[in-house]
Amino acid sequence: METLPILAIVFGPILAFIGAVIGAFMANFLGEDFKRFRDGSALASALSGELKSYRIASARLKDRLIILQNEAKSGNAIVLAEPPPFKDWVFEKAVEKLGYLGPDLPELVCLTYGKIAGFRTLFLLIAQKKLPSDAATLSRLYPELLELVNDAARSGGIAIADLETRANQKYSDYLRSNWDSFLHKCTS
Repeated sequence: METLPILAIVFGPILAFIGAVIGAFMANFLGEDFKRFRDGSALASALSGELKSYRIASARLKDRLIILQNEAKSGNAIVLAEPPPFKDWVFEKAVEKLGYLGPDLPELVCLTYGKIAGFRTLFLLIAQKKLPSDAATLSRLYPELLELVNDAARSGGIAIADLETRANQKYSDYLRSNWDSFLHKCTS
């Protein structure tokens, strides 16, 4: 009968210590995971906002490109004015943090910004007159430019919707959907 209190005296504190270590270990992982989740939500919101601003501008740009295309077909060679340097403020600052968005969103975000870069490249080649700027050539280049805008807008629309979903996701839903990977992180 005396062995039971001795076991409780010896093993009670050991079990309490082990429980505290496991609890602290799990709390540390949960705390860091929540911080990354919160940073990912803010990043998703910011990228979505930046892409929305491009979507607004692209609607106006499409109208102007159609006018330029029609002018070129009529024999009037109107060359685009050279714009100020393009800058993706949010994307450029946060590219190393795209992993906070999860496994799928970074690919879509990079694809969208890549399509925007493709449009900008052709735009600059035309504006800087590094390509022939006669009406016949412009009547072929402006439709290409318009297609690049449309392609980037389609990709951007999908990215905006997915980024908004990620930005508005609750941590509890995120944790439930990623519980297996969270447990794997804790045990490895």
